Amino acid sequence: MANSDLIQSVVRSLDILEVVARSEDGLTLQQLSDQLGLQASTAHNLARTLLAKGYLSKSTGPVKYRLGFSLQELINMQYKRTLLKIASEKMQQLSQDMPEATITLAEDIGGEIIAALRLSPDRPGNIQHNNRVVAPFRTSISLIFLAFWSDHARAAYMRRYPLWEFGLPLWKDEAQLEQAIGSIRRRGYASLHVEKSAVFSVSAPIFNNKNSFVAAIGLSFSKAAGSKGSLQEDQAIERILEAASEIGLNA
Repeated sequence: MANSDLIQSVVRSLDILEVVARSEDGLTLQQLSDQLGLQASTAHNLARTLLAKGYLSKSTGPVKYRLGFSLQELINMQYKRTLLKIASEKMQQLSQDMPEATITLAEDIGGEIIAALRLSPDRPGNIQHNNRVVAPFRTSISLIFLAFWSDHARAAYMRRYPLWEFGLPLWKDEAQLEQAIGSIRRRGYASLHVEKSAVFSVSAPIFNNKNSFVAAIGLSFSKAAGSKGSLQEDQAIERILEAASEIGLNA
């Protein structure tokens, strides 16, 4: 008989997830038992296991089972792997076209801006997974997060890294920073010139297919490294915007 060698408890657990997903407002234990033809004790044990692993959640008054956060976490993990893979490929292309540039992909991990991927001129072709915290306020990539984060995420970050402590002297006050953030939102990218080291950096946001902000990609280089400083800046802005768009569309 087809599928006779399947593990029954696994099949029943998946059936529970399917019927719960189809319900409008969750299902009671009795409803689970009735819809799947299970004994109440069997339905309870399976639901309890799925609840413990986060694949179901449970409300009270009355007790109903709904899908838990672990399912979304699986989807997020898969999306992140795809995002990093596509970003790595795009970073390699950028590096070939602009070998003097350092290219970074950053993401929000627990409210911190983390440089997940880095490709630098001193290690050509070698994507570094260093997961370092990006300096607040002082990089174009950190400004992208301040511009495109939710209000809640941004407020939490500003409490963790007060501007007066981490943003001076680049930003004299919050009004100046807000003006810059407004400009970044309108242009769709952030750029910074570090005069002392003649470094130019530019970053752009990455949006998923639901138009949610998920990451940022940026590049930086010394203007002294080439003979076409202003042209290099224009090229860098154009290329980073293209890269961000392509990563978002294909991830």
